[in-house]
Amino acid sequence: MSGTISTPSDSALLARLAGNSAVVRRQLDTATMQASTGRIAETYAGLGVGAKTSLDLRPQVTHAEAWQANIDGATGRLGVAQSALSGISKIAADFFAKSGAINGLVPSEASSIAASARVALEQVGQLLNSKAGDVYVFAGQDTANPPLPDTSAATVGAAVLASDTATAPFSATLGTAAPTIEVGEGQRVQVGVLANQNTLTPSAAPTTGSYVRDILKALATLSNATTGPGLQATAADAHALLGSAVGAVAVEAGALGDVQSSLSARRTQLGDTVTALNAQVDSAENVDMAATLTKLSLLQTKLQTSYQMIAGAKNLTLAQYL
Repeated sequence: MSGTISTPSDSALLARLAGNSAVVRRQLDTATMQASTGRIAETYAGLGVGAKTSLDLRPQVTHAEAWQANIDGATGRLGVAQSALSGISKIAADFFAKSGAINGLVPSEASSIAASARVALEQVGQLLNSKAGDVYVFAGQDTANPPLPDTSAATVGAAVLASDTATAPFSATLGTAAPTIEVGEGQRVQVGVLANQNTLTPSAAPTTGSYVRDILKALATLSNATTGPGLQATAADAHALLGSAVGAVAVEAGALGDVQSSLSARRTQLGDTVTALNAQVDSAENVDMAATLTKLSLLQTKLQTSYQMIAGAKNLTLAQYL
């Protein structure tokens, strides 16, 4: 008569086999999760030595990406500002040429230049109210409101002819501080220009101290032009203001171009930094998928083998020992 006889040795063998099987099962569970998510672990504790790398570098990646976003937003605003400055410069240059060629004895010239100057006044006002998305690019810190609340020729012209220093025709909330953005730890860059004052360049004499106000004042002066001997002097005053302003706009546009170039270079540098940091984070947090799939297959085979060994051990008999 034969039967299955359990001995202390049998129990120890089965315990060892079951223990080994449990280890393989846990390893298989881990490999299955890794193959499914691509991650080494779902918690920092599970990353082992890679946890410190992840904790140290992830904030650096977040900061660098935020600085990239700042630059992207500023680049868009600067592009709009450059386009507006180009339009303002073209208007100023056009009236600089016209004012230098006026003949005060020709009656039609006064009415013609006055009418076109009024149109130009409104055009400059509208350009100064240019927006990039929801941001008024010439509004300084008050980006939600237009720097010129009223762009009508009558309102703008009356304000600039009344004073070279008064707030009008500009918004009372415009202020005098140009916007800045953070592009690095403790690094800020001034971006954009202000409608009510020179931002990156001085104006050469004769000037009101602001090339925008110079242009508006010259156009307002010409918008009131009348035929007669005084027209020549009026045109000469406007001509001088516009000559100074055209040069200042060119310098301002060039300075903005330098800012754009520096931001582009910084954007590239940050991109390289993010790529390098992400590579280190990836190495600390993520698995090699090819190696993981190979390991998963081997563990599945190993676990199946361990189950077979346990099943075989349970059926051992005293006769089989002998």
